[in-house]
Amino acid sequence: MSGFEIVGLVLGSTSLVRDALIHLHNSSYFIITAQISDEIKDVVEYIRLAEPINKARVAEVENQFLKINASLEAAEVISSEKFTRVAILAGLVVGTPILPRRLERLLEKLSSQVEELYSVINQWQSNNRITFINEIRESPQFKVLEIYDSAVLEALLSQYETSAAGEEETAYFLPLTKLVNRVLGLGPASNQGIGREKETEDALRQEADRRLLESMSYTAMERRQGGIGPAFAPSLQWVFDEPRNKKKGTQKRTNIANWLRQETQSGLYLIEGSEGSGKSTLMKYIYRHRETAACLDQWAAWDSCPLVRAEFYFWRSGTRLERSEEGLLRSLLHSVLRQQPQLMPIVFPKEWAALYAAASDDARSSLRPGLGPWTVPILRDAFLRLLRQDQVRVKFFFLIDGVDEHLESDGESASAILDLLITGTAASSNTKAIISSRPLSAADSARIMPRFKLNDLNHNDIQSCVQKLLDADVNFQREKGKEPTAADAIIKKILEFSGGTFLIGVLCVSTLRAYLAEGKSLSEISQDMFSQSPHLQELYERLWSNMHATTRRWASQSALVLISQGDIERYPSDAWGGDIRLVDLALALGELRDTIDSAIKPWPRCMFKVQTKCDALAREFTMVWPGFITTTKPQQDGTPWDPSSVIRYCHRSVPEFFRRTYNTLLENAAEAPFRPGVALLKSAVQQLKFVPLNTAPQQLWAFATMALLAANHADQELTCRDERPGFEYLALLTELDKTMQHHHVNLQRDDNGHFRGTTIQDPNTIDRKQRKT
Repeated sequence: MSGFEIVGLVLGSTSLVRDALIHLHNSSYFIITAQISDEIKDVVEYIRLAEPINKARVAEVENQFLKINASLEAAEVISSEKFTRVAILAGLVVGTPILPRRLERLLEKLSSQVEELYSVINQWQSNNRITFINEIRESPQFKVLEIYDSAVLEALLSQYETSAAGEEETAYFLPLTKLVNRVLGLGPASNQGIGREKETEDALRQEADRRLLESMSYTAMERRQGGIGPAFAPSLQWVFDEPRNKKKGTQKRTNIANWLRQETQSGLYLIEGSEGSGKSTLMKYIYRHRETAACLDQWAAWDSCPLVRAEFYFWRSGTRLERSEEGLLRSLLHSVLRQQPQLMPIVFPKEWAALYAAASDDARSSLRPGLGPWTVPILRDAFLRLLRQDQVRVKFFFLIDGVDEHLESDGESASAILDLLITGTAASSNTKAIISSRPLSAADSARIMPRFKLNDLNHNDIQSCVQKLLDADVNFQREKGKEPTAADAIIKKILEFSGGTFLIGVLCVSTLRAYLAEGKSLSEISQDMFSQSPHLQELYERLWSNMHATTRRWASQSALVLISQGDIERYPSDAWGGDIRLVDLALALGELRDTIDSAIKPWPRCMFKVQTKCDALAREFTMVWPGFITTTKPQQDGTPWDPSSVIRYCHRSVPEFFRRTYNTLLENAAEAPFRPGVALLKSAVQQLKFVPLNTAPQQLWAFATMALLAANHADQELTCRDERPGFEYLALLTELDKTMQHHHVNLQRDDNGHFRGTTIQDPNTIDRKQRKT
């Protein structure tokens, strides 16, 4: 750090710092400042006597130096940038680009004196840091600060207190002293005025808030809840009703509505259920229901506290963060802090202070503190600080679905998450959390109460769903007219067979429909359907094996593409984290030659053909082989399917089935080897060949990224099987290159067909009106 830059440190100090300097280093401080003042006067005198090149600026430079000297003598705030700028300006006045030797020596001497002053200041900082911090904390002004101001200042003080001597110490000291001036008013008055000072402080805090939230967010943070379907009306309302007399062998359920609205002994409520019992649907129903909001508002009103809510849904088939404790804590903390920003310096004092210091103009880029990667221990500590803090009056409600789907790794496990939640809710009466899971021994060991098992309570919901689906099936209604007793008996068997597992009931209906489509009677179906044990994976296998060979081939190809897309999403780069859409899957299927031979053409000329492909595929997986995948935007009243609709698994157990039977799917997919990575590459290249006229450049790069990641996945497939790249795969790569060259040329040309220049174009700033497609 140069002497000129240090002036900002000295002159920007609080009155506490300057008083301490005068007290501790009285003689040194005044001798050095007097010498600096003399050197400034010598520089001004030289400029007056010299033969300046730019006479018009002589008076300006002289005036600026005199102002600096006056500020030094009065110990007023002045920026280091201003001092450096004036010194350089002096050189420009008397000669460019080389300073006259006399002026150069004067400025060197001045710099030396400033360096010496900095040494005094730095020595005082190192030796008297604690004294300085304690004086601030014990000052009357600090004790009457508002909660948020106190948290902000305390975060900076703590970081300054623990920072290493030298550059890190300076990086916190500079913004800290100015913060003390602004918040406590212990420093000299600023020439900015009170309004401007408040604007400056607000801007720094908002920038620190923004960067912290940005660092905690991730692409798929809110994706899982969007893939959970709605409940069948009017099911699930029972969860808010007063429990009826309990069945023999079951435990009486604690009413959730009462638990939410009242102060309770336990802040943790557990909902258990087997795979496919409908836990995720119930959890989303609870979180979104107006009754939940009303009950929680009553609970918060007891202490006149604001209420903060946050939800998280584990997803075993999702990205790493969707199935890890890191993802859980980042999502919950992000949601809470976005709603209550004043909690940020309390929950993340170290990280927030670093970002505040980095946002300050006082810190040079080389000194600005930064954030490292988020780790589970850091996030756990922050979560517990959030729940234990008592500075900000607030009540928290968390809903966490699928704890059993957590991806266990070093230091992370379902039991660790349960321990964290038990500890957190026990430490604060202002926290409630509802969690769901398959039965876990860790939950039994922890004796979490209250709790209930969903399989014991959703019989009526399953019955309503099964009845509604079969009432809408023409084949079933026809057979019911022939065998009414058999129809009633088969519905009863489905309910018994499901054992309280919602998904088994739905899959039984799908199996029943498939048998009816083959022309079997209800009596024959009843004998075949219920001959095996009611396990989801066995039901999937039965549905798959009952498909026609052609249907099974297309279904297998679709399953393989979906699994491969999920693998691409988990790549560490996260360069392509998008969901797979109906159009992506539709264009991935079919002959590779179709894409290789297709020309680059405008979207209107391809739109009908693409829509036809999407409609045909959607009809297949919703009507011919239902129960495995669906879309986020179902077809409405016979209208075409939305190609941009995202593909979703009907249940989280579906991708488990696909992965378990991966080799069988490969065998069923085609006579020739089917490579899902190549299929995804085909889809991306095809879409690049007919992107609409107004497609944003960012979308082009997204398709290109998808294509490259798919090609990388295809290379890995070939390597694992020790195969050589086929002609069609290499031809697809060639088509990708040719298509991207086409788009690149169009992006670089103006309306007259001329190239704009050789500068690199930023896809975010290219004017669409200037692009020619």
